[in-house]
Amino acid sequence: MQRPPRAYSYVRFSTPEQAKGHSLQRQTDAAQAWAAANGVMLDDELTFEDKGVSGSTERTGKPAH
Repeated sequence: MQRPPRAYSYVRFSTPEQAKGHSLQRQTDAAQAWAAANGVMLDDELTFEDKGVSGSTERTGKPAH
């Protein structure tokens, strides 16, 4: 019997303020729903996370445009 494909979740948000809300839970729920709908096993031991790291200003010091 062949095992289903495995997926890994990547969640991110840009500001520490978003950590106080529901961003992480919403993204986790969306990943689980996608995996279930697509017959993919979502690995629950390894999740990639960027919490409160801006993809534009943190690296360059300039806003993305």
